[in-house]
Amino acid sequence: MKACPIVLLAAIGTGLCSADSLAEALRSKRFQDALTLSGSLLQTQPEDAGVWTARGLALAGLGRDKESISSFETALRYSPEFAAALKGTVEVGYRSHDPRVAAFLDRLIRLEPENVVAHAMAGVLAFEGGDCSRAVYHFEKAPAQIASNERAYSLYGACLLVLDRPSDAVPVFERLLAVHPDSVNVRFNLGYSQLLARKSADAIATLQPFAADSGAGADALNLLASAEAAGGRLEAAVDHLRRAIEIAPKDERNYLDLAAICLRNESQDAAAEFVDVGLQHVPESARLHTLRGILKAQLGRYEEAASEFELANRLDPNRQYGAAGLGVLYTEMRQPDIASAVLRERLKKSPGDSTLNYLLAQALVQEGVEPGTAKFSETLEALIAATRAQPAFAKAHSLLGKLYVSAENYPKAVEELRLAAKYDATDRMARSQLAIALRRLGRDEEAAAAIAELKRIIIAESHPNPDQKRIRVTHGADR
Repeated sequence: MKACPIVLLAAIGTGLCSADSLAEALRSKRFQDALTLSGSLLQTQPEDAGVWTARGLALAGLGRDKESISSFETALRYSPEFAAALKGTVEVGYRSHDPRVAAFLDRLIRLEPENVVAHAMAGVLAFEGGDCSRAVYHFEKAPAQIASNERAYSLYGACLLVLDRPSDAVPVFERLLAVHPDSVNVRFNLGYSQLLARKSADAIATLQPFAADSGAGADALNLLASAEAAGGRLEAAVDHLRRAIEIAPKDERNYLDLAAICLRNESQDAAAEFVDVGLQHVPESARLHTLRGILKAQLGRYEEAASEFELANRLDPNRQYGAAGLGVLYTEMRQPDIASAVLRERLKKSPGDSTLNYLLAQALVQEGVEPGTAKFSETLEALIAATRAQPAFAKAHSLLGKLYVSAENYPKAVEELRLAAKYDATDRMARSQLAIALRRLGRDEEAAAAIAELKRIIIAESHPNPDQKRIRVTHGADR
């Protein structure tokens, strides 16, 4: 018997077929019968993609997803562009979270570029894989499909925020909130979008219900306070931050935001008070210790400030809050000779400290170093010690590369500057110095590439990305 195309389930696709029992079994959802019939047909027609696809549908209907996908894959071996088999693989793979489904979706979209269901699925998978650019590309190929699917639409809005398109995200979350006016999460996302779009008055109006909602949570109150502060309503912002602290006393952001409001109003004493209270609850907060160090430095209490910065750096060396603070303290005082003397003393106690070595090098460079001098050698040694103690210390590699450029040791400069760029893709000095070193070595194409990357970094810095962690990914109806 010659095989005929199989009439597939509506969710998978359709085809033409004579009224045979296999197609009828599938239409009637008698999946066990369909499985038996497909097995009989395959004994005489083992390479028929349509029968293998029908078998995959029967297995899927029986909940045997792994075997179902295997049958669809067999169909695709015999007919690589058989759309029905691709659709079956995608549907079952998507439902069962099979790791191969993304590849099958790509094949299906190449075969049917206007398939909006496939684009919507691909968008969700791209989001789950952390690729919002790709997710938005697919979501925007299926606007009606995702608008009718609350989860996909919410993910679309979240990705627009990640891609720094808050103005585009606002109408997405407005539409979701109109459907679910009691959803805390959707309201939060809309207010956040409006705040990022610099619509502080709209954000305040959206988020104001959180002030009377005991279940809204500290994060929601913090966001409301941010909107109020942006709109100049500082007293209300302070009140809501105080409430947020009562709810979540170990969340450092509330103390930092309160202190920032105080500093904006030149109330250093109040800022110091909030920082001290915060450190009572979050004693290992590198950011709070850094802010305390800044406040100490502004009062001229430099030794105390240095201790706070060093502690911050020990608590969180990767974020380098303390390193930044020490840099301000020692190299922005316009007294680099004093800074270098203090740092040498501190290095006697901790000779392998990467931050102290880097800051000593910074101070010496500010004093002025010339290749071939003892001070130049001391600077190099300090930077080498910093990178030895912390190999991913991008700023130390960058400054070391700059010194090698000044000494005309261009091969070593390229080596260090490439490391700096590897560990910090936004390091502008590393890119500019790398271009110089490469040009001096006659490697003009690589130098041009470094300049192009520098341009990209500068453009990117003019469009800051929102904090992805504040986005609440949720179903529209979730609280």
